[in-house]
Amino acid sequence: MKLFHGSFDSKSKLIDDFNEINPECSKNSIERKIKEFFTKDKRGDDPKLRFYANEEILMTLSDVFPGGF
Repeated sequence: MKLFHGSFDSKSKLIDDFNEINPECSKNSIERKIKEFFTKDKRGDDPKLRFYANEEILMTLSDVFPGGF
């Protein structure tokens, strides 16, 4: 999650980095999960595009990791 949320990196770099840490995950499956759980947009006064986790995954993770992740 920390690898993606708030990241400026390109999707391909994030996929490669995640796949390096988790080689059991295919790059296609990682890309599908990025599309499912993250959006890339500008928020507030920040002029740069970043990846942000959607509310659904944030709620799910807060249930699994109540003290934070």
